Amino acid sequence: MGENFNYDFRTPLQKQQDERKKNIIAMFADFRAKAPAETSDSRIMLAVSQRVGCTQQNVRVILIKAGLITPKKRRAAVRK
Repeated sequence: MGENFNYDFRTPLQKQQDERKKNIIAMFADFRAKAPAETSDSRIMLAVSQRVGCTQQNVRVILIKAGLITPKKRRAAVRK
């Protein structure tokens, strides 16, 4: 019947958001690789958020979901 099982059912907005998330993750990884060791993740997130044009909190959520950084609450629980 010629059915296409690889059809992408996402809307154009969802595709755009996914592409933006990939760009944010790639930009963060690139900035982290180029930054000196003493540069904190929050400073890198600030630079990424200014480049992309969204809030630092949104960048933080995207990076936590991607597994690049750990939430502060989890880090505090691990230390105890």
